[in-house]
Amino acid sequence: MAEGHAGSLDKHREWVARVFASGRVPHGVLLAGAPGSGKLTLALEMARRFLCHAPEPDARPCGTCIACRETGTLRYPDVLVFSSRDITPEARALLAIIPRAVGSSAGQLLVIGAVRRLLYRVANRINGGFFRARDGGGESSKSDEEDQGRVPWLERSLADAPGKDPGALADVLRGVIEEIVEIDSGVQHSMLPMAGIQEIIRMLSRRPLLGDRRVVLIEGIHTFRVEGVNAFLKTLEEPPAGTMIIMTCPGLDTVLPTIRSRAAILPFRRPGAGLMQAIARDVYGCSDAGEADGFADLWSYLEAQGDTARAVQADLLRFLELVRTADRNPALFEFAKDLEKRDEAQVFLQALADLVTAALLAAETGYGRDTVHAMALSHFQPVFLRRIHREVCRLAEGLTRNNLSAAQGIVSLVLAFWLEEQDAR
Repeated sequence: MAEGHAGSLDKHREWVARVFASGRVPHGVLLAGAPGSGKLTLALEMARRFLCHAPEPDARPCGTCIACRETGTLRYPDVLVFSSRDITPEARALLAIIPRAVGSSAGQLLVIGAVRRLLYRVANRINGGFFRARDGGGESSKSDEEDQGRVPWLERSLADAPGKDPGALADVLRGVIEEIVEIDSGVQHSMLPMAGIQEIIRMLSRRPLLGDRRVVLIEGIHTFRVEGVNAFLKTLEEPPAGTMIIMTCPGLDTVLPTIRSRAAILPFRRPGAGLMQAIARDVYGCSDAGEADGFADLWSYLEAQGDTARAVQADLLRFLELVRTADRNPALFEFAKDLEKRDEAQVFLQALADLVTAALLAAETGYGRDTVHAMALSHFQPVFLRRIHREVCRLAEGLTRNNLSAAQGIVSLVLAFWLEEQDAR
């Protein structure tokens, strides 16, 4: 058990790295802590390690397979997310920051990603009606069917959102969030119905879709009724082969001892005294405690997305060193050819886009700065990062849509970096 482990996210990351490297991965993990303390971040990092199709020798995720790419967005089909947590505070926080977020490409990327995550969570709830406030296990209501039809429409709205002018983008995001809140209004938040718990057990009895492993994330295990806990204990103690169950709760005292005794426990603390609330209030203008609490979840989401950058950290650091002296340095062309040879150009460009976004936010707030972000900030001024961000995202998209070769894309990107930096001097 890890119950005595220190409560910081970095310490828990070290524990996870050791456990996976040893091959003794627990089938059940309980993450306990307040919103914004990093529970979702660690849960998704563990999921990537567990589901990666081609892990590194030290059990780090490869960063390139479909499991690594899609887990952070909650779109990977073998990551099952069940939650009865009220998302209204997070939605309100998103609404509060939209006016400022849409003014920069970094902010746009952050808020679109956060809205998409909310949508996937709601979609998981209504598919099958797991958490509908209806009597046990009946057929889906007309409302369920209507909501299921709304989700693809909202997904298309978000897919079309990038590239709109700030005013139009803000209107789209507000509309999607309002629809999400309306759909979520039919969800049982206080206690998970027995029908929902039975549905989780049934889902676990089915084979994974894209591999031989599955991760189940249960947000709010404390909402299980006593009879629900009793029904779930057998599954938690002896889950199907290739299954990891990750559970979250606000505090260990909210969870029954029978759950705690069957899981590795990692307690979390929020970083700093009131840091999230201060950022929410001073940087993004969130006016009340509910918005501030919701905003804490946005930072947890941002941390989770940063894992893409960590997966190709060596390439990113090498690129930053080279581009710093990018006076048509031949080494950059060799770097591009190497990425093409390894078939990693798409992943690299996406990671670079994530890096630039996270570095900008770290520059604004001082929060979430790790080695890679610090390297980016030491090389480039925030004004330069903002100017180059759109070019990075455009190239990442071009590799897919326009059949742009890796070498062409990286060379074009290098030239853009070099020219923009010359202009900024």
